[in-house]
Amino acid sequence: MIISVLALSACGNEKETIKLSWAVYEYPIPDGMEESFNKFLKEKGLPYEVDFYAIDPSDKYMEEFMKSGTADCKAYMEGCQEAVQKGEYDIVGFPAQVGYYDFYSIFARKGMLEPLDSYIEAGGSLHQIYPDKFWEVLRVNGEIYGLLNHWNNYKQYFVFNEGYLKKYGMELGEAITIEELKPLLQEVFEGENEAAGFGTGDVGRPFRFWGYEDTICSIISVDTTGETLVAKSNLEIPVFLERMEFWYELASYGIGAVSSNSYENGSFFVNQVYSYSKAAAVNEMYAGYGVDPEISLQAVECTEGDNPLCRWGYVTAISVNSKHKKESAELLGAIYSDAEFSNLLAYGVENENYRVIDGIAEPISDLFDASRRCYFGNNQITIPTAADSVQKRRELKEILDQIPVTKQAGFEFDCSMVEDEMKNVLQVYEKNYGLLIGEGESFEKALEICRTEFEKAGLSRIIEEMNRQLELFQAQ
Repeated sequence: MIISVLALSACGNEKETIKLSWAVYEYPIPDGMEESFNKFLKEKGLPYEVDFYAIDPSDKYMEEFMKSGTADCKAYMEGCQEAVQKGEYDIVGFPAQVGYYDFYSIFARKGMLEPLDSYIEAGGSLHQIYPDKFWEVLRVNGEIYGLLNHWNNYKQYFVFNEGYLKKYGMELGEAITIEELKPLLQEVFEGENEAAGFGTGDVGRPFRFWGYEDTICSIISVDTTGETLVAKSNLEIPVFLERMEFWYELASYGIGAVSSNSYENGSFFVNQVYSYSKAAAVNEMYAGYGVDPEISLQAVECTEGDNPLCRWGYVTAISVNSKHKKESAELLGAIYSDAEFSNLLAYGVENENYRVIDGIAEPISDLFDASRRCYFGNNQITIPTAADSVQKRRELKEILDQIPVTKQAGFEFDCSMVEDEMKNVLQVYEKNYGLLIGEGESFEKALEICRTEFEKAGLSRIIEEMNRQLELFQAQ
């Protein structure tokens, strides 16, 4: 299935130019972006002109945040919803999820977004880029309402400083478990604990593990190991508690997260990175963490923390208010199936904002922003940046073929019945996050405090409601 795409040569200049509006939430429109994009449309013979708008619906959210120090996710959702409903935009971009609200499904169910299925037909370039299962996570009540700029954080890797591996005679296999990692951490720390600036690095947080999937509430996971899906408190899941206790055991040795200086000067041992390949994980360390390229790194996969294919990222959709729905769909189809279009929106103009060296997009202008690809275009086909693998396109295609779809596909938790409890639990989570990752007096004491405070906040009520909805979902 594919969104219909106008053949680039089919639109002659004699056609009347159609003005389209594209509103983007949470991201400022870069200088020159609108001009360069419309120039490109004209060069390609497409009869469109696009006005871009940056919308910030966070006034209520920030007001509440400044008062309480806690994000008011409902206020933010309502601000975003109001902007979509009242704005006469053709195309709208927004985060798929913020806090404990699933924006995409809420907007779809409220009739704010145009269903795309009527514009979809068999075969075509977009279908070849995205496997069928990628579309499945975008269905709400059986229909597709948007395109997804998915985060490329499918797999968990531990990236090691090879200097320490060689120093301690350590040889790594293709993959590693948390239990196998622990003695390596202990050995290196005991040998280096007097070294100035030494740190172990970030060796992973205890919130993802095989057989359990994340939910919209950070302290709740869905157990997928049985015949039915069951929501559970992480504080009652044995593997979570084992991981939490592991952090306290490391803390007893004095092992903690590394400072940024240790990345820069190479005195770190290992770091956790979520990515899509070993090469990409290593390059993320160089480009994202500031590790000196002269320091050799080795990435090893830790399959215990893999992410299923789910609806994480940024959605681009067509507003039901649009007067040009068909034309908007055709334009989005062209952009998401064509690397030139996606590169222009994601990075700017080649040889003005960036240049390609050895297959990598390198900035030559202050207007270049690699994070822009999270909001515009299809980041599965854009040119790799320094934080990517040179083989990004091939590796992403391979991993999308392999990675399983979330078992919660099609399920959206409606938190309207437990909004107060969700807000309270979020506050407790933010307050006690350190206790969950080894920063308390002891594992036993931290667990007691967390269980008590989460229960007072209404965690059991949320789990009860989530399981009620899961039962209805699975009975369909």
